[in-house]
Amino acid sequence: MSLSSTIEPYARRSSQELRLAVAPRLLIGCIGDNFQPGVWKSIKAAEEHTRQAGGAVATLVLGNLCIVSHMGLEAMRNMLIMKACDGGFDYLALVEDDCLLTDPSIFVSLVKRKVDIVAPHFDQSRLLPADSGKVFSLADPLYKAGQGLREVQWTVRSCVLFDCDVFAKLGERPFIDTPIYAAEEYHGLWFKRRGVTWWQDTDISATLLRPPIPPWEIEFGKVRFPFDSGGTDIDELMTLHREFRKEGRS
Repeated sequence: MSLSSTIEPYARRSSQELRLAVAPRLLIGCIGDNFQPGVWKSIKAAEEHTRQAGGAVATLVLGNLCIVSHMGLEAMRNMLIMKACDGGFDYLALVEDDCLLTDPSIFVSLVKRKVDIVAPHFDQSRLLPADSGKVFSLADPLYKAGQGLREVQWTVRSCVLFDCDVFAKLGERPFIDTPIYAAEEYHGLWFKRRGVTWWQDTDISATLLRPPIPPWEIEFGKVRFPFDSGGTDIDELMTLHREFRKEGRS
C-alpha cells in the first residue's frame, strides 16, 4: 500500500469554528520513535484535531537511523521531505520525539498562516529552573510568546511546518548531512537565499522536554559522541568501525 493511500478522506464536520479554509493533505513526520512521556499522545490528538477541522492527515514515524547519535538527523528530515513530496502532500510537519504538542490545534493554526515555513513558539519551562534567569537560543530573533506571526532567520526544528511548494525551490534534500554547530543558522540562510521565508507563530506553543545539545562535545581535548547509551569517545568509535570492517559491514 502506498503512503498516499493511507490518508483518510476529507471528513465533513458541522463544527465550523474548527474548519480550515481548504482541505489540505498533511503529513506529520515524526523524527525518532523514542517518544518522551506524553509526546505520542499529543501528536495523535493534534492529528485528530486536524482531521476534524477538515484536513486529510497521515502520520509517519521514522525510527532512529543514526549510526552515531545526532549524525544523521538531517538525512532523516530529508527522507521525510521526500516521502511528503512522493505522496503528493500539501504540507509536512516535522516533529521530534521530545517535543510535546500542548495545543492540539497546532497544525490547524500553522496551516492557516499560509507561509513557506512556520514553527510555533517553544516553551522552555521544563528545560531550566524558573529562577535561573537563562534561556536557550531557540530562534533568531528570540521572541516571547503572544507576539503574533514573526519573520525569523531560523528556529530549532523540534516542530516545524513546511508548505511543500517550497521544495520546488529548495529541492527535496535541503538539509546538509554533515553535523555542524549553528546548523539552524546555516539552513536559515540557505532557505533565504532561495527565496523561502521562515516564520514563527508566537501565538501557539510547543513544549520542549529535552534541552538542545550539539552534535558532539569537546571534553578535555577529546571528541566525545553523545550516544543514547551514555556516550563514547573517538577511540571506542574507531574500535567499532574496525569491527564493522572485519564483518564486511563497512
